[in-house]
Amino acid sequence: MSVPEILKKIIHNEDITYNDYYKTLSEIMEGNVSEVLISSFLTALSLRPYEGDELAGLSRAMRKFALPIYIDKHPIIDTCGTGGDRKGTFNISTTTALVCAGAGIYVAKHGNRSATSSCGSADVLEHLGVVIDLPPDKVANCIEEVGIGFLFARRFHPAMKSVAKIRSELPFPTVFNLLGPLSNPVALDGQVIGVFSKNLLEPIAKALHRLGIQRGFVVWGNDGVDELTISDKTDIIEISNEGLKFYQVSPEDFGLSKQDIESIQGGTLEKNAEIVRNVLNGEKTPYRDAVLLNSVFGILASGKTSDWKEALSIAQEAIDSGRALSKLENLVIKSHKFAKEIL
Repeated sequence: MSVPEILKKIIHNEDITYNDYYKTLSEIMEGNVSEVLISSFLTALSLRPYEGDELAGLSRAMRKFALPIYIDKHPIIDTCGTGGDRKGTFNISTTTALVCAGAGIYVAKHGNRSATSSCGSADVLEHLGVVIDLPPDKVANCIEEVGIGFLFARRFHPAMKSVAKIRSELPFPTVFNLLGPLSNPVALDGQVIGVFSKNLLEPIAKALHRLGIQRGFVVWGNDGVDELTISDKTDIIEISNEGLKFYQVSPEDFGLSKQDIESIQGGTLEKNAEIVRNVLNGEKTPYRDAVLLNSVFGILASGKTSDWKEALSIAQEAIDSGRALSKLENLVIKSHKFAKEIL
């Protein structure tokens, strides 16, 4: 089915299959579609609710054109979220990734520079000393030797250049804002994805399930945060081999006290990097509690344990033992070592 035919179906609200979406984005990524049609396609998609099969098909195409990376370590997880909540919190998912690595879990942290805040995962890790744009084989080395590596989205998805100009000119977010977390080139075993809208919980969860994730969690804080939050309840859809399950959690369920959202605000790049270091150094603040809560679900996604209390204890110990901080320090050292090997 051609792109114009797909557009007609979208406009008339007709059913479109997973394979149709896959083939359409593949055509776009191959450079076979005009800018007018690409713009029309992205605009049409934004005018109706996203669906699970749609996101899964598009994500499959994103993965097809991504640089391949092979990791012979399992289980391996990611904690990349959609971003876009505009709540100004610090880099919770990035800090969570380091804590999970400190807990002995392999982490393929997919991420980018910020589009909607002052400090994305790539920005803060770079400021902390990590070389963020390593090629696939060197990222694989980091994951295998350190336990965590950073997959810089701009490097791993070169085909996105075909839509970059159009995305920058459109005055609204496009489906690509949702596809990043679904398009990690690594074959993940588990995943935690935070979303910026409650309406995205189900389609993202259905997409993850369709894409074959073994265990995952899609989360939305009721205060609008695209993470598990300590200032309100969090809606969660859990993905497993048994299907999807919805429930809510509160920080009190984990023995953590509820805090105002202002207590986990970030700021400048320098401030966010300082917060990350303080959490990894064991400083007991609401920042730490936010990371612990999110780390619980990263640990659960890995299959290391299925018990919430045990997962919390594992996360606490990863920080207090210094292993989480050590993961950051080793990632800095190894990423520089591997970068020099390229020269």
